[in-house]
Amino acid sequence: MKIYNPNVTQNIHDLSLAIAKEARKEDQIMLSNFNGVEIVAKPGDRAEVIANYYRKQILPFSVTNTEEWKEFVKASKRDAFMGFYVRHAARWANIMEREMACGKKLEDIAGTTCSEADLEGMSGHGVDQTVRILMQVWGHGEELRCWRNSKFGEQGKEANRNGTLLSSAVFVKQA
Repeated sequence: MKIYNPNVTQNIHDLSLAIAKEARKEDQIMLSNFNGVEIVAKPGDRAEVIANYYRKQILPFSVTNTEEWKEFVKASKRDAFMGFYVRHAARWANIMEREMACGKKLEDIAGTTCSEADLEGMSGHGVDQTVRILMQVWGHGEELRCWRNSKFGEQGKEANRNGTLLSSAVFVKQA
């Protein structure tokens, strides 16, 4: 077994593809770690199968409301859409925590990390649902809500003063 050291810019999908390719090339089992998730690839494993498996995992992050998070995870097993939102929330928070640990501010990285965490095709409504989840279970949830609202001009500022989250599904941005 050989250890594969991930590139700091790799997301879990890209790392899974890379480790599978390396296992085939080296003809041995490869082991890597992505933010607390152990990834294993054998020489005969198909890269996309490995990537799809790990893409569906719920990544660890700093949950502040564990009971509420457990309820979201439980609901994600019964409802496909909730599973989609929960997996994205966990990936997104995980990636943002990695970036903030390097000194970056949430407001500067939320947009790019949201895209990086999107491995399943996220809509604006999906991002809203992800933010709603993180507002309830993550220490930076309030800051994330304010960032999301900031995309909606004066109405976003008002929502931030009121402690609410605007929905992109019903919001029409004026030119």
